[in-house]
Amino acid sequence: MTNHKTPAENPFVRLRRERGLSRLALAQALGVSYGRVVALELGYSSKVGHKVRDGLATLGVNPDLVEREYGLWLDGRRYALLARDERDGGGVN
Repeated sequence: MTNHKTPAENPFVRLRRERGLSRLALAQALGVSYGRVVALELGYSSKVGHKVRDGLATLGVNPDLVEREYGLWLDGRRYALLARDERDGGGVN
């Protein structure tokens, strides 16, 4: 077990909220598609990717930190889903 704290909020959702941006506006600022932002916010993407990292740097945001927080958020999300499945009997009847 590690001693890091899992972020409760997706770092892309937090960035968008803090800057008062829509998903479309964040996508444009990062230089990626709207669908890419949605995938990151919903956890459908396991990698941040170089284009998003470049866009974060352009916005003055530390891409290493965001990528680390995103990975921790994804890990926490996966853990919560596994714990729920285990609690509910693993989904097997």
